Amino acid sequence: MRTFLLGFSFVGLILFSQEVLSQTTPKDSLRTIYLGPVRRDPPTPEERQQYIGYLDSTDVTFAFDAIQRIGEHGITEAIPKLEELFWKREPLYQDHYLRLLWKLGAPSALSFARALIDSADAQKPRLGGVDPLHRKVLATEVLVDLGDFSTVPLVFELLRREKPRVQSDARRILRPIAQKVSLYADSARTELLRLVREGPQRDDRFLSLIDLVELYGNRMIELLFERAVDDTNFVIRRFAFNKLLIFEPLTIKQFLYKRIFDEPAWSFRSTIADTLLYRYGTPQDYRVVQEYQQWETQPTAKSLTGFRLRDFKPPVPSLITPVSVLLDSLISYKHQVAALGWLGDKNFVNELDNHLENAQNHLVRGDSVNCGKEVEKFQEKVQKEYDKTIDDQKKNKPRDKRFVTVEGWKFLYYHAQYLLDRLPKRR
Repeated sequence: MRTFLLGFSFVGLILFSQEVLSQTTPKDSLRTIYLGPVRRDPPTPEERQQYIGYLDSTDVTFAFDAIQRIGEHGITEAIPKLEELFWKREPLYQDHYLRLLWKLGAPSALSFARALIDSADAQKPRLGGVDPLHRKVLATEVLVDLGDFSTVPLVFELLRREKPRVQSDARRILRPIAQKVSLYADSARTELLRLVREGPQRDDRFLSLIDLVELYGNRMIELLFERAVDDTNFVIRRFAFNKLLIFEPLTIKQFLYKRIFDEPAWSFRSTIADTLLYRYGTPQDYRVVQEYQQWETQPTAKSLTGFRLRDFKPPVPSLITPVSVLLDSLISYKHQVAALGWLGDKNFVNELDNHLENAQNHLVRGDSVNCGKEVEKFQEKVQKEYDKTIDDQKKNKPRDKRFVTVEGWKFLYYHAQYLLDRLPKRR
């Protein structure tokens, strides 16, 4: 999307406005009243012509408001007026006229951009404007979009000149250069990588990272892992994390198991806990979040995670997941639950194994009804032992060797139910 208004100094614009306003006529001053508040509905034909006429105003704030509205509403009828005024106004106006011509799709934008670059050194900008090199770079953005790459080196020249500060207009053009200009694509990529790591301001690093991800997709995975850890800003770390969930949904878990304890922002730690529980939700994920909740010292994060552990139900599998896969998952979760100490007594475990093995055999033979019966028996035994375990706890009795904890019950009961929901109902 084309950036319309230029990023000139706000203070500079105020000073420039004061200088010009000192010469403003009463008639010009009254026109600001006629223009009224910014409107989002399409202007009438009469209003479109009024906006075009207001380009002649000597009231700088009023003239720039007209420029803004012409751009917002795509008033292409303004093109001849902009071309007429281009060389009659100050450099600051010219820069905005060029971008407006570009935005409106004027064929003359290309020739005006070239001419502006050729004349920039000879023109002395008034207060509130930008220096010649900066103006050339702004015009270069138009040229690059229109297929003229002759002045691309000026972008890198401005970036070098402004170090360690980042010139935002030059930074913004790196992405289209990487996309369109093969000769300088590697240089643009290298510069964006440098800005991601060394940019002094959050927005410099953030916008550069966004550009790299949009340009190169999962080729930036290594960089995303790096920024998810090393960037000092929480917003950037979280952006990298969210992109990794898209690009690396399976391998990111081991990273999260460690990061949940290392992340400095408690709200982000809480987000990682939520992700492990509700996006993945395996027994190992639950166990890691339990350990994190016990370790957490920030009161809000500790409390929120405690509530989520208490209310947790395993994520419901996708409806396109085959029944055989659901049964395999239940068998796997039973093994994991036993290994984590949430299910006790070898004989009891063997009983549960037998029911699931029988269910598999029935399913292989295409007997979904009897498969469901075995899963129901499995679920009933899990529920019965869980109820007894909880009752013993309430009575302060020692735990029996045959038990199911609340954690084990959550995984075994609900995953059995998810499977039963996909099998024929018993009559």
